[in-house]
Amino acid sequence: MVASYNECMDCERLVNARQDNVIKFPTYYNKPVPADGYEKTKFLIVGLAPGLHGANATGLPFNGDFAGRFLKQNLEENGFKLSRERKSGAINYCITNAVKCFPPLNRPLQSEINNCLRHLKKELSVIQPYFILCLGAVAHNAVMKACKKDVLIKFQHGNSFRVGQRIIFDSYHPSKRNISTKRLTTAMFRIILKKIREEIEKVNPVE
Repeated sequence: MVASYNECMDCERLVNARQDNVIKFPTYYNKPVPADGYEKTKFLIVGLAPGLHGANATGLPFNGDFAGRFLKQNLEENGFKLSRERKSGAINYCITNAVKCFPPLNRPLQSEINNCLRHLKKELSVIQPYFILCLGAVAHNAVMKACKKDVLIKFQHGNSFRVGQRIIFDSYHPSKRNISTKRLTTAMFRIILKKIREEIEKVNPVE
């Protein structure tokens, strides 16, 4: 699957941005970034797109930048760990983005989001999550399309709803801007994580 990501040429603007970044940041990953934890897991987190100095640099979603540090710290403090870390007693999760390449100004075009849906659909088919946390409206809308649901459910922070056998949760994206303006606070985010943990433990109690 990673090979198919690396070979993706669907979006001319994003391909050009990748090529430019290879020159500007030669030590960075500078390729489409696949899910971290590409395996069957009950809980999946979906963000917007790789950050220039985060996932685009490291090759791992939400790794290496402010949003990644905020997210990982809060997840760990509330009993969640990446599935590849295999910590006993924790709730395992996988993490990915709706768009796999860094978009200029962190703003993907709708056509780019649509092009990337095939990758998100593939991840959902392999990971088979029962619970999905969408970080922002772009992730929310992409997940709804990837789940092949035409039901109009608008993004709303703190909202949760069922789509087929899955429960979807919405949160504002933990971007540096959202945190600094207090659009999203640690307390707000932990309320959502507590809600997710309670729902997961109803189905699969953590020992």
